[in-house]
Amino acid sequence: MTSSEVKEKSILTRRFILTLIIIATIVAILAPMTTYLCPRWAPSPTGEIPLAIMFIALIIGNLFPERVSSKHIALISATSAMALGYGVPGKFDLMIIARTSVFSGFYSLTFGPYDIKYINDLMIGRIAKVPWGVWLPTLSWWAMYSITWSLLVLALMSIVRHRWMDIEMLPYPVGYAWSVPIIAASPERRVKGLPIDRRLAMYLAGLAPGFFYSLLLVMKLLIPWLPDILGWTTGNFIGWYKGAIKIDALPNLKKVVGLVAVPTNIVEYLAFTLVPLDVLLSAWVTSMILLLAAQISYLRGYYSGIEKLGHWDRFMMLGQMGPLKLFALSYGIYLGIGLFWLILNARYLGRTLMNAIRGPTREEVKREAITYRTAWFTILICLINLFILYHASGIGLFATVLIILQATLLGLSIARVYGLSLINGIDWEYTYTLPLLAFYNEEISAEYLNAIIIGQRDCTCGYAYNLADVAMWFKIARDTGISPRDVFVALLIGAIVSSIIQWFVTLKFVYSIGYSAMPRGFGLGPQITGSWTAPKLLQYPGQRPWWPQLLVGLTITGVLSYLRTRFVWWPIDPVGAALGFGYHFGVKSGAFLDVIQPFVPFIAWIIKYLVIKMGGARVHDNILVPFVAGVLSGTAICLFAGGIVAVIRVLL
Repeated sequence: MTSSEVKEKSILTRRFILTLIIIATIVAILAPMTTYLCPRWAPSPTGEIPLAIMFIALIIGNLFPERVSSKHIALISATSAMALGYGVPGKFDLMIIARTSVFSGFYSLTFGPYDIKYINDLMIGRIAKVPWGVWLPTLSWWAMYSITWSLLVLALMSIVRHRWMDIEMLPYPVGYAWSVPIIAASPERRVKGLPIDRRLAMYLAGLAPGFFYSLLLVMKLLIPWLPDILGWTTGNFIGWYKGAIKIDALPNLKKVVGLVAVPTNIVEYLAFTLVPLDVLLSAWVTSMILLLAAQISYLRGYYSGIEKLGHWDRFMMLGQMGPLKLFALSYGIYLGIGLFWLILNARYLGRTLMNAIRGPTREEVKREAITYRTAWFTILICLINLFILYHASGIGLFATVLIILQATLLGLSIARVYGLSLINGIDWEYTYTLPLLAFYNEEISAEYLNAIIIGQRDCTCGYAYNLADVAMWFKIARDTGISPRDVFVALLIGAIVSSIIQWFVTLKFVYSIGYSAMPRGFGLGPQITGSWTAPKLLQYPGQRPWWPQLLVGLTITGVLSYLRTRFVWWPIDPVGAALGFGYHFGVKSGAFLDVIQPFVPFIAWIIKYLVIKMGGARVHDNILVPFVAGVLSGTAICLFAGGIVAVIRVLL
């Protein structure tokens, strides 16, 4: 079904819009509270709140099918997902770190009041009256910043939507965890008296193994004296990459110098069967090439002593040191996905701009969420506002351009990668790269610190990453027959409500409880905070000069993108090549992080190939996809339940 075939009648009545606003408000309030109250050792329930709301809406919809449809459920879920915001507690972490550092006076009001008394109040808490007047400049800046980036992302998605959804038909595999139950268990089927859909049966069949497999970890975290059946909490496994065994514990494989870890999480292997075959092929072939390149470099005298190093030191040596300098190389490859998509689709973008100048056509008004004129005008206003906000934070013109350029290109790249895989982020060490070019020969200054910290993942790039989630919801809307305009409004409600409410709710909550009493503590590790004060951050993305590796990465992506566009038979996809450099897998999504390993894409490729070869597309679409979507949902439900139990234990 194309967008032009979607039923024109909107389901956004005044009453339903009010319902979405109320739901967005509840989620925006709950998100920072559950983040702070959940201990660091427990799975956080915050990210799974929208999934829980979807299940509640499905139950209510099937109880009252005459009033609630699958479209209502999808829009409620979309609003909930957008209302989570992006890491508001993390921004308060930054404020405390900035104001308690030796460079406190260098930071602008963006990082809180200059008087250390107010930062100490955040730490101690138990203060009933919040000095709103003192905090208003900071809160206003961040609220405006959040709204601006949200509008920019939604407008940008409105421009590329037709190309990505209607022409390229990017699948957004993670979206199956939402679209399968919404469609297969829709209230409309109950009204029509239809039997249980096979896809729903397979989805429910996947829920149980996903739940109980994850329960083995959750029970160990909640009850420490229980045996660790999976072994994931032992010293042999990486804490931030659940289920990945360290290379330190595999003496026979340590000789393969490019390996850092070997995944053992069954959910990860199953999840990647949702990824297209050509992307999986590209990923494991690229991983093998990188492992071979690292091994040849080692045999030629580079990376001396790496065979004796543990997983983290090996990871950093491969990432920062030549000849590969994988951090710079992979950053170039990843950045190039968005850059070369823009270049190769310049004619399409030019047409949207010309339509914006000439005025919207009837087809455009009917098909798109907003007209191209509105979208381009919104982007222009947002860019002007960003320049003003960065100037207010003491950031110069060149650094501002680099911050916006990096965030936009990474946002496009991540949205493209997410459309063909399960990866929707890039880790923090990559997001210093372009802004650093503005300070290549300068010492630490106020502009330097403000630009570097505001420009990195936890402040700016995270907002741009939302383009991936926005794109996924436009895909889900297409699958469920919702007009682009309706899902645009639902996402806009979630974004605006959370951008305004969360800052004030979080400050009030922190003043009431205090950081010192928070089970979560600080969300940012010392390896990140320590790097901000290192002169010129010389280690990122690698030992200088690192620009040749970055250019090589851009060139590789450019060549692969051109070949993929020019020749239908060309097998290597640039997104798959980016995945071949590694990632950090999490529930329903993950982050790009140079943990090179061919095991997951190779085994997932074999499974998917055999299913399609032996059972055909029908078995793949009606059995494998809903089953794996159920496994992912079951895993998420288990982690959500475990996080809620941990929060309840804290409150009691």
